[in-house]
Amino acid sequence: MRTISTAALVLALALPIAGCGSDDEGGGGDEEQIREAATRFEDAIEAKDTEAFCRELAPSDVDRIGGERRCLSEYAPKRNILFNAEDTDMSVEEVEIEGDAATAELANQGFLTFRREEDTWYVTLGAAP
Repeated sequence: MRTISTAALVLALALPIAGCGSDDEGGGGDEEQIREAATRFEDAIEAKDTEAFCRELAPSDVDRIGGERRCLSEYAPKRNILFNAEDTDMSVEEVEIEGDAATAELANQGFLTFRREEDTWYVTLGAAP
């Protein structure tokens, strides 16, 4: 599998939007959905597909950065650190879920944060606690 450095991942997603997480274990359904969302996000990065990248972000976060058009034209392209990463393995090792927020620890010791909005899990633009 492919791996992305922790620093690259944190730099790529860091915004002044707080992510969430906890020590609670989530149900298998939620965990599987989070793992699938991480895979889709990884696929978007590997394909350098800004539309897919923005589609995997939480809609509330896309709204905070100015909407889908701004995500496509400004936000995603500025995340070149992700699109140029040699190694983009986002294999999820462990998932911690608390309500509608989750943190996925990655095999490369990085993390992704997620938020459930309208019964769908999305990558958030925040940092893990």
